[in-house]
Amino acid sequence: MGAHARVAFVLNDAPWALEHELIKRETLPLNIAGNAHSPYCTALRALHDEHKTRARGLPIVP
Repeated sequence: MGAHARVAFVLNDAPWALEHELIKRETLPLNIAGNAHSPYCTALRALHDEHKTRARGLPIVP
């Protein structure tokens, strides 16, 4: 990531609307919500559910 990741930003009064549009239009492999069109969504949702179930079975650390 250090060699290839880039960060950009824009000022926007309604960033949630822009986020929704970007998720709808682009393939963002790690986003599940609103991203059903992604080829990764089904596998990610299964992993998410599996790990959430596993986490709920672990003890809470004080």
